[in-house]
Amino acid sequence: MKCKLCGKEFTPEHWRRLYCSEECSAQAKRINDLRWWRKAHNYEPPGKKVCSVCGAEFVPKTATQEACSRECCSRLRNIKKYCNGLTGEAREEYKRQRREANAKTPKVYTWFTGTCKVCGKEFSTLNPKQVTCSKECSKKLKYARKQHRIPKEQTIDKDITLEALYRRDSGVCYLCGGLCDWNDRDAENNIVGDSYPSIDHVIPVARGGLHAWNNVRLAHFKCNWEKGAELIEKAEDLIPDNAYEFKRESRPAGKEVYQYDAAGNLVAVYPSTAQAERETGIKQKGIQKCARGERKTCGGFVWKYMGDMTLSST
Repeated sequence: MKCKLCGKEFTPEHWRRLYCSEECSAQAKRINDLRWWRKAHNYEPPGKKVCSVCGAEFVPKTATQEACSRECCSRLRNIKKYCNGLTGEAREEYKRQRREANAKTPKVYTWFTGTCKVCGKEFSTLNPKQVTCSKECSKKLKYARKQHRIPKEQTIDKDITLEALYRRDSGVCYLCGGLCDWNDRDAENNIVGDSYPSIDHVIPVARGGLHAWNNVRLAHFKCNWEKGAELIEKAEDLIPDNAYEFKRESRPAGKEVYQYDAAGNLVAVYPSTAQAERETGIKQKGIQKCARGERKTCGGFVWKYMGDMTLSST
């Protein structure tokens, strides 16, 4: 049997098979679909055209097609992009002139020298905007820029507030000795005045100072801004004696929980509900609900927090 598309002889596996391969079957389907679409939309294909690259005649598939094949289409794109639409001898002359111009004026590379912002090492580069000497330093600088102004590993006192600092320093600016005014602000526009209180670091954070009670003092907003990152001589003398007077005591991470059986006998004591879940396999949320009194038992046991040792009748 002959293939209806390519005319090749083949032995069909089924009596309804008309094409020798899957490629011919797919190509025939595309041709039939195109014929159906042209018939449904009353489409009249354009006449023959001359390829603008090789000069061969071809039947275009669209009204705007200018080249006969994919190779000619690729060449045509390069001509339009680099040769400003030139074809033939003009195109060859344009390419020759460009080759001669590139040979006469070779590329000149300008090297720049700089100092790495991370490690301080001097380096040479072709990029004038480069500020680091290597990829490792670049990653470190990128990570540092993402972090807060005060690094997490240096933040040792997280309970520092402006109100607590105002009470500790009695509302007096340690730079000029004047009183700070809470009312010196525009509440609508959220703009503060010169005498509004602010937190100032005696040893600036930019110079390695810690965000700690023994390194913060109360200062006017204007005085703090004028001081900036300058380092004051004998900064240790400016640390008050009551530096940690208003520091809050840190709470323990967990809360002790007691495990009792149904008869009221103490089974075990755990430092936290999370530890109790790890050792017993009972869900932490259920233990917490039972310890708060929201349910009577959990996992067959009665749970109580430290300080609530009385058991309710079950």
